[in-house]
Amino acid sequence: MKITCGRRLWEVEIEALIGEAKLMLALKQNSNWVGNGTLYRTTNENVFHFIDHAAMLVTGKGKQRNG
Repeated sequence: MKITCGRRLWEVEIEALIGEAKLMLALKQNSNWVGNGTLYRTTNENVFHFIDHAAMLVTGKGKQRNG
Protein backbone atom coordinates (compact mmCIF):
# COMPACT_ATOMS: atom_id res chain seq x y z
CA MET A 1 0.00 0.00 0.00
CA LYS A 2 1.27 3.48 -0.89
CA ILE A 3 0.42 6.84 0.66
CA THR A 4 1.30 10.03 -1.23
CA CYS A 5 1.26 13.58 0.11
CA GLY A 6 2.36 17.07 -0.91
CA ARG A 7 4.89 17.05 1.93
CA ARG A 8 7.19 14.43 3.37
CA LEU A 9 5.36 12.30 5.93
CA TRP A 10 6.87 10.98 9.15
CA GLU A 11 7.03 7.18 9.51
CA VAL A 12 4.46 7.24 12.31
CA GLU A 13 2.09 9.24 10.07
CA ILE A 14 2.50 6.74 7.24
CA GLU A 15 1.72 3.84 9.57
CA ALA A 16 -1.42 5.57 10.88
CA LEU A 17 -2.57 6.46 7.35
CA ILE A 18 -2.03 2.89 6.14
CA GLY A 19 -4.27 1.70 8.97
CA GLU A 20 -6.93 4.21 7.96
CA ALA A 21 -6.57 3.22 4.30
CA LYS A 22 -7.15 -0.45 5.16
CA LEU A 23 -10.27 0.51 7.08
CA MET A 24 -11.46 2.62 4.15
CA LEU A 25 -11.03 -0.36 1.80
CA ALA A 26 -13.03 -2.58 4.14
CA LEU A 27 -15.81 0.03 4.37
CA LYS A 28 -15.62 0.84 0.63
CA GLN A 29 -14.98 4.54 1.31
CA ASN A 30 -13.35 6.87 -1.22
CA SER A 31 -12.32 9.55 1.28
CA ASN A 32 -12.13 10.05 5.02
CA TRP A 33 -11.14 12.81 7.44
CA VAL A 34 -7.97 11.69 9.23
CA GLY A 35 -6.29 13.82 11.89
CA ASN A 36 -5.88 17.26 10.32
CA GLY A 37 -6.46 16.24 6.73
CA THR A 38 -8.31 14.11 4.22
CA LEU A 39 -7.24 10.73 2.91
CA TYR A 40 -8.46 9.96 -0.62
CA ARG A 41 -8.41 6.68 -2.52
CA THR A 42 -6.95 7.12 -6.01
CA THR A 43 -7.97 5.16 -9.10
CA ASN A 44 -5.38 2.55 -8.12
CA GLU A 45 -6.89 0.62 -5.21
CA ASN A 46 -3.61 0.38 -3.28
CA VAL A 47 -2.61 4.06 -3.61
CA PHE A 48 -4.01 6.78 -1.35
CA HIS A 49 -3.33 10.52 -1.26
CA PHE A 50 -3.32 12.54 1.96
CA ILE A 51 -4.10 16.26 1.90
CA ASP A 52 -2.77 17.86 5.08
CA HIS A 53 -5.12 20.78 5.73
CA ALA A 54 -3.16 21.94 8.81
CA ALA A 55 0.06 22.21 6.77
CA MET A 56 -1.81 24.19 4.11
CA LEU A 57 -2.82 26.74 6.75
CA VAL A 58 0.78 27.13 7.90
CA THR A 59 2.26 27.47 4.40
CA GLY A 60 -0.63 29.46 2.91
CA LYS A 61 -1.05 26.93 0.10
CA GLY A 62 -4.68 26.34 -0.74
CA LYS A 63 -5.64 29.73 0.68
CA GLN A 64 -8.59 31.31 -1.08
CA ARG A 65 -7.89 34.64 -2.79
CA ASN A 66 -10.20 37.61 -2.37
CA GLY A 67 -10.36 39.44 -5.69
